[in-house]
Amino acid sequence: MIAERLGQAMIDAGYWPVLLSFSQPLKEMVAQEIGHSRKDDGARDVMLRIGDEQRAKDPDVFVKLLSRKVDEAFVAGCSPIITDVRRENEWNWCCDAGLYTAYVEAPIEDRMARLRAMGEPESVATSSHATETEAYSFPWHLRVFNAHSVNPDQVAWQCALDVLRCAGW
Repeated sequence: MIAERLGQAMIDAGYWPVLLSFSQPLKEMVAQEIGHSRKDDGARDVMLRIGDEQRAKDPDVFVKLLSRKVDEAFVAGCSPIITDVRRENEWNWCCDAGLYTAYVEAPIEDRMARLRAMGEPESVATSSHATETEAYSFPWHLRVFNAHSVNPDQVAWQCALDVLRCAGW
């Protein structure tokens, strides 16, 4: 939700955002294996397994796949927004590429309520898998703790303003 609102804020400021995801190729792999990539029906476990298998072959596999999409976005005059930076190598690549990083953290209770609403097991919210824990320690450009006291539009505008300031506007 925040990423979409950030995209709209950037459009309003004269930029053309494109939402990208490190996990999109993984979702496509899972869809090929089990017929869909929704996180219900055990797809999350399949996604974690396949992601771990791919990273064992090449730790930067998802970085390499996404870097091409980011290059294409820049060539097309768009501003990439990556919605799912979860691993240290992904975060490092974003920083090395000069991308602005923002992290919106929700309380565990909110994450569990969202998962219940989507029909997922609450255990996902408390998972100790690296994709759920690694990102907490990164030194993000902007970090927001959203306990429903934060207006998503304000977060989006703050990100957009920070991006413009970092770009020298």
